[in-house]
Amino acid sequence: MSYSSDDKIGRRRENANMAINLAMEGKWQEAVNLNLQILENYPQDTDAYNRLGKAYTKLGLYPQAMEAYSKALRVDKYNIIAEKNVKRLSMMSEEDMKNAANAEKGEGLRPQAFIEEIGKSGMVALINPAPAIVLAKIEAGDEVRLSSHDGNLVVESKRNEYLGTVSPTHGRRLLRLLSGGNRYSSTVVGTNDNYITVMIREIYQHPSQAGKLSFPAKMLEMDNLSPEAEEEFTINEEIIEAMGQDE
Repeated sequence: MSYSSDDKIGRRRENANMAINLAMEGKWQEAVNLNLQILENYPQDTDAYNRLGKAYTKLGLYPQAMEAYSKALRVDKYNIIAEKNVKRLSMMSEEDMKNAANAEKGEGLRPQAFIEEIGKSGMVALINPAPAIVLAKIEAGDEVRLSSHDGNLVVESKRNEYLGTVSPTHGRRLLRLLSGGNRYSSTVVGTNDNYITVMIREIYQHPSQAGKLSFPAKMLEMDNLSPEAEEEFTINEEIIEAMGQDE
């Protein structure tokens, strides 16, 4: 049975959407299988290679992830996502990879974590970021933790590694709200060698904090971001391409 070009495009898009849904659900082995199937028919599909690399990473299969991202670069040497991940993985030791795999296993992508809600969430560029070798162990979409240290609000990985400090602009306010009973989630938006940005979201407001915004608009405007962080916020390519979507 033969298919028209329109049918082939439709089937390719349908399979890509299925692969994205599997990633969102944390069905990483199924995502591997489907992306490999896509690549059998479309060996130049860089989105599929990036999705495959993401799935292998979540399964703790780092050599296979490196191979997938490297193939994406061979198809498109300017592919930013593949380039960033090849560099990131090359900086990780075997022990780092093992620990990261144990921490992330079974987690799905959560695109809703990146949607800003006025007053209740904000994207923040961390100050005093951890060394590049530490930041290499995390990627966009990773859930991280907020913690209080010496009067500062810091962000740590699930492996209890320091990643950076929330700027005083937001940190002092959030610490007061935390001490008042509020609860927050935090997700990595993007990283590079010398910066990390996170989305912090209010997930519970204690009755005693009613009417108090976690992220007043004026405070967000005051938070100066580096050019690299501003670009990350605008395009957020790592999330887009990891999910196999076009910008």
